[in-house]
Amino acid sequence: MKRILPFIAALIVTGTLACGALAVGVAAATNPNGVRVSDSPSSGSAAVADASLDPSGNQVAQYQALIQQYQDRERQYQDQLAQAQTAIENYQQILTTLQRAGVLRITNDGRLLVRVPEEDGG
Repeated sequence: MKRILPFIAALIVTGTLACGALAVGVAAATNPNGVRVSDSPSSGSAAVADASLDPSGNQVAQYQALIQQYQDRERQYQDQLAQAQTAIENYQQILTTLQRAGVLRITNDGRLLVRVPEEDGG
């Protein structure tokens, strides 16, 4: 009896899932608003692709020029990034120097404290 109850439960669950899948399949097959195979994008895509090709090669040249523009822009961004990294390193060195000199102190919560030199009485 211990083996029969789990088997029956598995049959019921499997049967329920199979009936659900069958219902979805039948509903999709009989749906009058469904997409017919002849209207699917894959049936005419090869003809459209052949018609859109430019036999003179202008399109290829345009894409190559566009790629060159993107590569130039990427080089500019890399240069700007390198300059920004250099500036950040310089600022970090200045902050470290001021901290070592005791002029600046950064607290644990991120506040920046500046030591103001005391004026002499005279």
